[in-house]
Amino acid sequence: MLTEFLKLVTYKMLGLISLCSGGSDHKIKWAMYLLENNVESENLEILATLLKPINEFEVDEYFHRILRELDILMPSKSEARKNKPPSGFSTPLLPKK
Repeated sequence: MLTEFLKLVTYKMLGLISLCSGGSDHKIKWAMYLLENNVESENLEILATLLKPINEFEVDEYFHRILRELDILMPSKSEARKNKPPSGFSTPLLPKK
């Protein structure tokens, strides 16, 4: 299960991905970050350790499996542009550094 902070990190990453094409590097870095923060999942382990050359289809397959496991929905493009969490998201955004 994700902590509120990891949910926030995940939401920000989802926004970034929804605004760019591909996003495999972001997805792989996110998977590694979750593993480093004690989130356990076989699919996370696989995604975090994929090597270049990266197959976009393979990355997407594992990425979507992880989202289903964690019960996470991708934000809409308008939500991502506004950097606004979807309705029902309980964590406020962190201040910019």
